[in-house]
Amino acid sequence: MKNTKPQEFQRLNVSLTGLNNNVARYCAASRALEEHGYGDESLEMFKRVLDSQTTEEALAIIDEYVVFVDQ
Repeated sequence: MKNTKPQEFQRLNVSLTGLNNNVARYCAASRALEEHGYGDESLEMFKRVLDSQTTEEALAIIDEYVVFVDQ
């Protein structure tokens, strides 16, 4: 696990392989953020997703933090 945090937040690429539902995608995004030293951003994303009103809104929030890629 990396402990160094880049100077400026940049969206991370996260593989979609094996992710077949929205909960799994959220968990992968959160894990990737934490593994790359973005624990604060992971918590911020978590709080924003919890406050969202729709699945579409939650997914749009997650999209602000990561880019899902096919690998």
